[in-house]
Amino acid sequence: MEKKLLLLFLILFSVFSVAQEAPVHRVVFLWDVTNSMHGGYLGRNNKDVIVANRPMSITKYNCDYDIYDQILETLVGKIREYRDEDEIIIVPFNDRVLTGDVWREMATAEGKRRLEARIRGFYNSDQTYTNLYDPFEFANTLFDGSKYPMAKEESMLFVLTDGVHNNPNPSRKDFLDMLESWCDVAQKYNVKGYYFMLTDQAIKDKELQKILQSSECIQPYRWFESHFYTIEGNRMITVMQGEYDKPVRMSVIPVDINKPVEGQERVRIYAEPNDFFTLDEVVTIDAGTTEIEVTPVYKYPLYDLQQKFPKESNQKITIQFRQEDQPRAEGQIKNELETGSCQWEFVNKAQKTLTIKIKR
Repeated sequence: MEKKLLLLFLILFSVFSVAQEAPVHRVVFLWDVTNSMHGGYLGRNNKDVIVANRPMSITKYNCDYDIYDQILETLVGKIREYRDEDEIIIVPFNDRVLTGDVWREMATAEGKRRLEARIRGFYNSDQTYTNLYDPFEFANTLFDGSKYPMAKEESMLFVLTDGVHNNPNPSRKDFLDMLESWCDVAQKYNVKGYYFMLTDQAIKDKELQKILQSSECIQPYRWFESHFYTIEGNRMITVMQGEYDKPVRMSVIPVDINKPVEGQERVRIYAEPNDFFTLDEVVTIDAGTTEIEVTPVYKYPLYDLQQKFPKESNQKITIQFRQEDQPRAEGQIKNELETGSCQWEFVNKAQKTLTIKIKR
């Protein structure tokens, strides 16, 4: 009996320890599951009477499409991208956070399978307003270490909503004030935010747009008007003559091959501060761009560099990507850069040489 109790204790301790281990990244999805995601509507008619239309009842109070399944599939596809050491938390909400349906898993194959099953099995038929204030407040507790250990590196917050905050309490003003000051939270807990507007209802909200466009911590995205692309730039560079001083090539890849970059985008590529080189270039990308080149400016000649780079291990340096703001015509497709960084790994090991002696 004592052996069984000891075994149970060890199993429980192991599970608890894994659950409490800090992830590399924490990724939180605030998922709007209001009836309007199915094409429904809750609001007031011209007689100031609250009306609630069921999905598919296309009336003058309900002009949006049913996008629920499309967003569900996108959400499932997105969580498949993360690595085993990352943590994913899904937070469904309508006029409140549905705390009984908040799902937290490490991004292992089994964790992703459980999340996908829960997402696909979720159902909400409540006719409610949209409350964006409470989900943000709830997400803050997921990043600040009060519920779980803080992530080792940058965390991410994805907001998926088809509308604007129309809940009476907290009010729309409460939400906008909170959003305007959210950078304080983001900077304190190392969080990057992404605000996806799934229909044009949020896009037409000028106050919301003004806050999002001026924010340095949360980026706005127009879901159906964006083409996404990535930059694949992880490289290994050997610190030797003819290798270290060459331009570095990186690939540009559209996320959806049927949605290439339209027009042109300017992307700033720069290196984190380091002792070896500087890099800060702006490149132009268009539909025909499959590869870009940037040239690091080294601070020392080769011999001195070889003395400064470590020989026992490789030196990793982070390269950041940032899409530059530029004017856009009304309704113009926006190309969204999905990746934010890559790593260059510098190898500084002595070359193996073969010496041949000839006897005479």
